[in-house]
Amino acid sequence: MATEPNRAHSDAGSARRPRERVFILVIALALAVGIPFLVEFGLWLDSLRFPINGARDGQHYTWGHPVVSNEAGFREREFEKKRPDAWRVLVLGDSITYGTGLPVEERFTNLVEERLRNWFPGRNIDVLNLGMPGINAERAAYLLKRSIDPLEPDLVVVGFCINDPQLGSTRSSPERDRLLWLFEAFHSLRYVGMRRLATFLDSRIHRLLTRFGVLPDNGEIIQRAYDTDSREWATFVASLQYIRAIGDDRGLLQPIFAVLAGGAVLAAPVVGDPLDEGRELKIRLYQQAEAAARGAGFVTVSYLEEIERELSPEEMVLHERDSHPSALLNRLYARKLAPLVAQALSARGLTR
Repeated sequence: MATEPNRAHSDAGSARRPRERVFILVIALALAVGIPFLVEFGLWLDSLRFPINGARDGQHYTWGHPVVSNEAGFREREFEKKRPDAWRVLVLGDSITYGTGLPVEERFTNLVEERLRNWFPGRNIDVLNLGMPGINAERAAYLLKRSIDPLEPDLVVVGFCINDPQLGSTRSSPERDRLLWLFEAFHSLRYVGMRRLATFLDSRIHRLLTRFGVLPDNGEIIQRAYDTDSREWATFVASLQYIRAIGDDRGLLQPIFAVLAGGAVLAAPVVGDPLDEGRELKIRLYQQAEAAARGAGFVTVSYLEEIERELSPEEMVLHERDSHPSALLNRLYARKLAPLVAQALSARGLTR
């Protein structure tokens, strides 16, 4: 039989237990909510080492460079009615053509225009950039259809990136679609102010699932699009044929297909190392796409040899956070593309 002091002690302990449980619950909730915000804060601090990438105060930036779009939605000057004495080139493409991470004056399209105007002083020559991040060949063909009559180009250039035959994003796959609920959960963090954490988790979990074979890696996803029996490849070839056909219908010059290789696609750990299997595969895919463009009636230009010979891996890319082509690589693109454009326009009557 318990003594009175023991009973009193037991009653006091029983009275404290609910308070302890509430305290523990409060601490657990604080940790559950606080840790993600601490991680978000840490990612924010880390991002301060790099220029702004995204929107701030109503202005959009691409790695510190302000992005200004015209009324048509392109990162280009306002489109004006073409003058009778003008020559005009339209350049289609994705984020490489758009110039992710670069000011407009360092994009290869602007550099080509600068070269052409220097070679043909006093001539009215425009090289208009219709690049849009994330688009594929099919959407590029649609943009041309929408823009060709208002802009009246003499020549169309397609800036090609290795993932252009894909119909979805660079990480789209049936395997990822089955886990969409998981990645949507990460995405929901954006609605409570944890945008960086959402991106971090999406990237790291995708990478982890790829490592364990749950999701295909980027190489496998790209290879699926280059399977000549796939819907993606058939759509890519049909898009090139359509771009050529719509140009022929308007009396345009033979289009140019520029294989914009580089960036992390070709970067090797040590300059001069033998090509590893992944790089050999990517080069074969570039060559497959170039052959398809020639078959569709394009003039093609490739930079693989020049890149290997002239640029180190570090010089090819923007920086450690973004593997888009650097300003140096854009200069290389322009150096080899500009003479082809000049030769084509000269056939239409452009003279010095």
